[in-house]
Formats: sequence, structure tokens, C-alpha cells
Amino acid sequence: MISIHRSKNKALKNVKLLIKCAEEALKRGQSIVIFPEGTRSKPTQKANYHSGIASLYLHLNVPVIPIAHNAGLFWPRRGFLKYSGCITMEILDRIEPGLSRKKFMSILEDRIETRTTALVHKEVTHGSQT
Repeated sequence: MISIHRSKNKALKNVKLLIKCAEEALKRGQSIVIFPEGTRSKPTQKANYHSGIASLYLHLNVPVIPIAHNAGLFWPRRGFLKYSGCITMEILDRIEPGLSRKKFMSILEDRIETRTTALVHKEVTHGSQT
């Protein structure tokens, strides 16, 4: 786990620490899981993607494998209660290293948001099938 302090005056220090910790994790053969929005949001609410994921992508030179899910339907943001249901996750096509920051962020956001919207819509309209 890499802890990030979200105050604006620590942003650059956080990015350097994030990269250093991520490099160490990769050397140990560990995977890195990051939520590019930095927090949970309502499934139908558009959240801004933060630059930490792009910094990792550019500095680590490793592929990024986006994942879409519908967990927000059952584990709401700032909600104490969790609801029963079937959380669905999809592993999406990997994004190879070498893209610009802008292109990477565009592809990442498009892939995740497109599939997440489809998963949420499917659950809302059809309900859990399992």
C-alpha cells in the first residue's frame, strides 16, 4: 500500500514518493492497483482522473491494465451500509507504454468509463443474474 497525503502543498512530494514506492513494488514482483479517480464516486457521476496514474505510466514504462467494475452500486461513496448484489469486474485491454500523457489519459478514461457505464446500466436494467 502506498499512502498519499492529498494536501496541495505536498503534491510534488507525493508524486515522487508514489513513483519510488511503485518502483520498489515492481522490483519485488508485486502488482500495483490504483484508482485513477483517487476516491469512490457514484456510479453515474463523472469523476476527474488524477495525474498520479499518468506519472506512474510515464516513469515506470510498464503496461497499464484498466479494470471496470460496478461496485459503486453496492458500496456507495460515504455510505456506511453495503448492499447485496453481484459486483462485476472486467479486465480491459492493456495500454502499452510509450504514449504521451494526454493520449494515455484519454484512452484510460475512455476504456474505464465506457465499460463501467455499460456494467452499471446492465445491472440497473437487468439486475443480478447470479
